[in-house]
Amino acid sequence: SDQAGRRDTGATGETGDAREREASAQSGSPPAGMLLVGGLALYLFAVAGVAFWFLLVEPPIPDLLAGTARPSDLTVLYLVIAMGAIGSVIHAATSLADYVGNRSMVRSWALWFLLRPLSGVLLAVIFFFLVRVGVVQPASGSTNVDPLPVAAFAALVGMFSKQAVDKLAELFATLFQGQRDAERKDKLPSAEAPAERRDP
Repeated sequence: SDQAGRRDTGATGETGDAREREASAQSGSPPAGMLLVGGLALYLFAVAGVAFWFLLVEPPIPDLLAGTARPSDLTVLYLVIAMGAIGSVIHAATSLADYVGNRSMVRSWALWFLLRPLSGVLLAVIFFFLVRVGVVQPASGSTNVDPLPVAAFAALVGMFSKQAVDKLAELFATLFQGQRDAERKDKLPSAEAPAERRDP
């Protein structure tokens, strides 16, 4: 039984090594070592820790959530930044765990994990201003500052940044759609759509 267990462990290790080689060959990037993976994990923990610090300890967000401070655009913006960062970390940490567990994490994805919290925060801020000016209407149809729904919305935007970018593209196309382009003559043919990028 011990020999069978060792054989199973060896077979599992060989399968994992094969997956790493396959992922490296497909991406053209070497596999990510444990030092890089550990560094990325610590970075995500640090971002989450800073976000929770501002969310629970550093004024004015705790006072805002406790109802002892009057909500203002600036204080709610702080809340949006913290929640956008938390949502981004959830997505990035889940993706990192999946990639490492499947032995398909390569070094070229390191920059994506480093920039993921930043992109989520920036998108959350953009959506906050769109809500404030009424371009994006919440479910209630009101643009008044309500911290809890805004916080939940910011976290979802940070977590699902790809869908948020798609929504922004739809809004831009709706707001700036015109008829003059269709009337132009001798237009250049549209370029073929680029190959779909694989996101973590």
